[in-house]
Amino acid sequence: MVGCEFYVVENRLEKTFTKDKKDKRYHQILLAKNEQGYRNLTKLTSLGFIEGLYGKYPRIDKGLVVQYHEGLIATTCCLGASVPQAILRKGEAEAEQEFKWWLDLFGEDFYVELQRHDIPDQEKVNEVLIRFAAKYKVPIIASNDSHYVDQEDANAHDILLCINTGEKQATPKFKGDFGDEDANSKGSRFAFANDQFYFKTTEEMTHCFMIFLRQLIIPMLLLIKLSCWTLSAAFYFLIFLFLRNIKRTRRTKKLRKAIP
Repeated sequence: MVGCEFYVVENRLEKTFTKDKKDKRYHQILLAKNEQGYRNLTKLTSLGFIEGLYGKYPRIDKGLVVQYHEGLIATTCCLGASVPQAILRKGEAEAEQEFKWWLDLFGEDFYVELQRHDIPDQEKVNEVLIRFAAKYKVPIIASNDSHYVDQEDANAHDILLCINTGEKQATPKFKGDFGDEDANSKGSRFAFANDQFYFKTTEEMTHCFMIFLRQLIIPMLLLIKLSCWTLSAAFYFLIFLFLRNIKRTRRTKKLRKAIP
């Protein structure tokens, strides 16, 4: 399943912002279900850099999504996406209008995505998303943001965030708008909420979403929608290297623990 998480903004061509008018970016997952979707995925990615790059962020807007949405699958994504942010910041009525925009465009290729990282705002968002899903008969899937392989890697990941933002790890963590990695306040730094952003096992995911099992669709039903299409051998080799690296990392950690 090939996809990309995009930054979606109001206008990708706008490059001038102020303290009062910031560059508000929303996260958005798009998955390719066929070759046309893959071509549109690469087109959106390229245009994000060519036309929408601002600072270090490649950005697209809804105009491009409308133009290149064929063959793609969209979800409500994470806390940083437009629907969850609308639920938290603008209220349920406005969030429903945003939800309907994506549903009207993608139809049966739009899914409600639930995540559970022990974040209070996430539980609030999940409750509303489940109501939207029931009202509009939108299938629900479960996911987990995975920014590192194992739970014990959380500290190493936090150190990388400090390097990226030029901060010290001793600086207090900013616990404001989790959807905005630029959000901060004086004397604080951007950080993840906890150590739950790792590659969880099937058993861990089942336990995490036990209370939602009746609402969730079986992952295979989503995979059935994906048609068979061919990518270059180089792409498959990159996937192989990625999976091999995960296995090696876990094997190395086990060996280190076994050595007295």
